[in-house]
Amino acid sequence: MGNFIIKTPATDLELDGKAFVHYTAWNESYTGLIPQAYLDTRSLEQCRTIARSPGANTLVAVTEEQVAGFASYLPDCRSFVSVPDSCEVVALYVLERYKGQGIGTALLQRCLRELPEEKAVVLFVLEGNEKAIRFYEKQGFVFTGHALAQKIPGGEIRELEMVLTDRPAQG
Repeated sequence: MGNFIIKTPATDLELDGKAFVHYTAWNESYTGLIPQAYLDTRSLEQCRTIARSPGANTLVAVTEEQVAGFASYLPDCRSFVSVPDSCEVVALYVLERYKGQGIGTALLQRCLRELPEEKAVVLFVLEGNEKAIRFYEKQGFVFTGHALAQKIPGGEIRELEMVLTDRPAQG
């Protein structure tokens, strides 16, 4: 286990770190799963803009004085979620070199603590992303059978909806 802390990003350095993780982890995780034409449309500058935009609540994992991962969540799910009155984890990314240190689990567990206990938690995982699917299944998420297809430059992607309904009481 590495040394890291989970916190709300509070400085420009942490927001830039979140943007770097967003950009880099997409390339690390999705090369070969998403058409390269789409990955090539993304930029670090776009991720910096997203990092500073209002929207989902965000947590960062900081280790060795840099952001190693982040997660974003919504207390009320987006309209296309199939599970009524649920909340949603909308992003969870960890840089490849920090995987296996418990950062992803810690980020997810902190999201779950921040989200309303009485609600199910939904997330979407890219079809074919077996590492992520195994990770979420290990955390208790199951497939709902609902999927989203999206046309993107170079083809189409499908995201599979997963839900966690049996949440242990937070102590």
